[in-house]
Amino acid sequence: MYSEQECLGLILARGGSKGVPKKNLRHLAGQPLVLYGIRVAQAARRVGRVAVSTDDPDIAAVVREAGAEVIPRPADLASDTASAEVGILHALDWLRDERAYVPGIVSLVQCTSPFTLPEDVDGVIGCVLDGADSAFTAHPFWHFVWKQNGDGSMRGVNHSGAQRQRRQDLEPEFLENGSAYAMSVPSFRATGDRFCGQVAAYVMHPQRGIEIDTPEEFELCEDLLLAQRNRAQKAKGER
Repeated sequence: MYSEQECLGLILARGGSKGVPKKNLRHLAGQPLVLYGIRVAQAARRVGRVAVSTDDPDIAAVVREAGAEVIPRPADLASDTASAEVGILHALDWLRDERAYVPGIVSLVQCTSPFTLPEDVDGVIGCVLDGADSAFTAHPFWHFVWKQNGDGSMRGVNHSGAQRQRRQDLEPEFLENGSAYAMSVPSFRATGDRFCGQVAAYVMHPQRGIEIDTPEEFELCEDLLLAQRNRAQKAKGER
């Protein structure tokens, strides 16, 4: 049954990973990484159904235990070169054909961003409910960006070295952080692009936008999560 307001919370969790082997199953502060995406999607008020697309039976077992739906993804759609858009389209087709479920909005929630909150997922969905065709999470950005020329010299991208403004005088730019995306399903199907039609951004706190792509980032996130947990336990004990 199709509903314009119904939103699918979708997580793409393939078994392979070059940066961090078996990343989605690796334990981060006591639980598999994939669970972070599942839990935040399940807690989001605007998500009606949570599904995980995976090619890995071990990930599928974790997903089922967590109470989310498994979408079996073919191996050729879970390679290093397969785009997220291909995975989203396969998931939408599978749910339509196998479960007669056709949402009006799909939100891609990244389990590699463990600090994402339910309000961030609700926020990016809210952008689509308010009229955008697609939306992404981002945070304000005031850094001076440089690019290397072919001869090794550098040039300013968002500034001029000769007439550079003070940081406090700059208009903010916005950095896509990969935590969550949302799309109108008809607009996505029409273009095959997650940035379809009128694109909006949900602005979130930079500290929640940390994304895990390397072993070093995995360790950093674990340290931050454990410190966060210790602070919470300490505060609870002091009450």
